[in-house]
Amino acid sequence: MWISHPEYEGLIRENWHIQVPHITEKLTRVMEASKEFNVNTFGNIFKKKRNVKARLEGIYRTLDHVDSAQLCALENELLFEYGRILA
Repeated sequence: MWISHPEYEGLIRENWHIQVPHITEKLTRVMEASKEFNVNTFGNIFKKKRNVKARLEGIYRTLDHVDSAQLCALENELLFEYGRILA
């Protein structure tokens, strides 16, 4: 997920090229920057997945009783979002 993001390569390059005495410090900098990048860019992906799944289940329950073009459109949007989260 990180690698597919257009800004991640630059983040790695920027943190790797900082002059520090030991390679472990470089690795630590990259690790910390990656964690921060994850939180700021993607957030809690597991929470997002649970929320989208719960919303889809609610839509499915409603569609069992009501035919709604609006709900079908929302279902498609959520399925797309769910696919992005899984990827």
